[in-house]
Amino acid sequence: MDGVFNLPEATRSDFLRSLLHTFGCTYICLWHCHSSSNNLLFLDGIYNNVSSTVAEETLFNLYQRLTFDAASDEWVPGAAFRRQMAYLELQQLDLLRLASAVIQTQFYLEARIERAIFMGCSKGEIELGFSTIPQIDMKAAVKSLFPEDFSRQQIHHPASSSSSSCPSHEFSSLRGVLLPAPEGEQEAIIRAILHVISSSSSPATATSQPPPYNNSAFRAYSSTAYNLVTSSSSSRFSLMKRSIEFSRTLHLMRIRDRFHFQHQHQLPHHPLIIDTQNANNNKHLRHIILERRRRENENKCFRELRALLPPGTKKHKSSVLTAAKEALKSLIAEIEKLNIRNQQLKTLLGSSSSSYVNVHSSSSSSSSNERLNVAVSHVAGSSSSEERMVDLQVAVRGESLSHHRQSDIMIRILEFLKNLQNLSFVSMATNTSTNTQGTTINQIIFRLRILQGSEWDESGFVEAVRRIVSNLIRN
Repeated sequence: MDGVFNLPEATRSDFLRSLLHTFGCTYICLWHCHSSSNNLLFLDGIYNNVSSTVAEETLFNLYQRLTFDAASDEWVPGAAFRRQMAYLELQQLDLLRLASAVIQTQFYLEARIERAIFMGCSKGEIELGFSTIPQIDMKAAVKSLFPEDFSRQQIHHPASSSSSSCPSHEFSSLRGVLLPAPEGEQEAIIRAILHVISSSSSPATATSQPPPYNNSAFRAYSSTAYNLVTSSSSSRFSLMKRSIEFSRTLHLMRIRDRFHFQHQHQLPHHPLIIDTQNANNNKHLRHIILERRRRENENKCFRELRALLPPGTKKHKSSVLTAAKEALKSLIAEIEKLNIRNQQLKTLLGSSSSSYVNVHSSSSSSSSNERLNVAVSHVAGSSSSEERMVDLQVAVRGESLSHHRQSDIMIRILEFLKNLQNLSFVSMATNTSTNTQGTTINQIIFRLRILQGSEWDESGFVEAVRRIVSNLIRN
């Protein structure tokens, strides 16, 4: 076992993982003895988290941070290391009784540990925990894996040949279950039972007559003595077995009652437990609660984001993020197109204003006495082979038109343009100015596109617009 502690970290992790799958353990912990402080510290371990909960993993992490006294043999981990026991197996009740920390007990209960095996060596202690009872002989399996440690234990701790010897002052093994040394009432009960056994066998021994003296090498057969010895030994063995079973049952019942009492009244299991462990436990529980709230808020944000996306988007987070990325890309492209379109419209408005100035100056010089002036000018830069752009200028002199009158003129001209098949409307601009003579000029400019391949009568178009505007001015 000492070689496990000396392995490199990667090799040791592979070895522990193979042990976990071979034996079907729930967890494995390696406790290394620190030479200066004489404490058992966590060196390495693994937890089978196939069907584990968050609470189990959190308690296992807290269990790894605990420190155990290597000089004490009353608690686990530590008893197997202190006694150099290659194999120490504990059931659930014994495991809970010998636990030295609240975190340790909570972990055993939360993980539903039914049995634990502790293997001690000179470097430290190996702990194997099982949530289900293994179907194989664990002692034989461990012995085949570490035969040298078992042979060394037999050399240092030879087995007693007396079948009627009392249990040791430390631990007694019966059917794979470790029993504590009888103390107090239990010790008195066992002493009384042994006294009754010894007193009941002495009269029979006293009344038995020795066989007659015979020079033969063979002893004379005595059926009475044989039956007496047989019945005495069998009854003695039966009483011993029943007394040990009774003591064990009584002890386990008291342990169970004590544990339930401590659990109901929230009493500490051992005086070595300090308040810092409770503080760390509360801190980690608070961290779990905050982490759960963070995940809930994150899921809520993902649901709201999915509601903004097109229907049919999958609920998976990666699908939601991918769909959101594609939607943002399309929106950015649409914004760029709109910006380009705005720049084009601004350019057209600027050219319309410049053409208005030119038309205004020409119209004021040529026909200063006309009240209504309708003209068409070609926009510079438009190709005659492809599409042509023209500006329709409508100028009204002599008085300032009201807002409603301007709106009526624009609506009537737009209705007229809508009925034409060879023109399409592009933009519109209005302007009101005063010339050097003090005359007010109201001008409306329409930017039109002549469709390619269509015939357009410019003079007829201008005359039709003039009639529409003159009728509105008279009214």
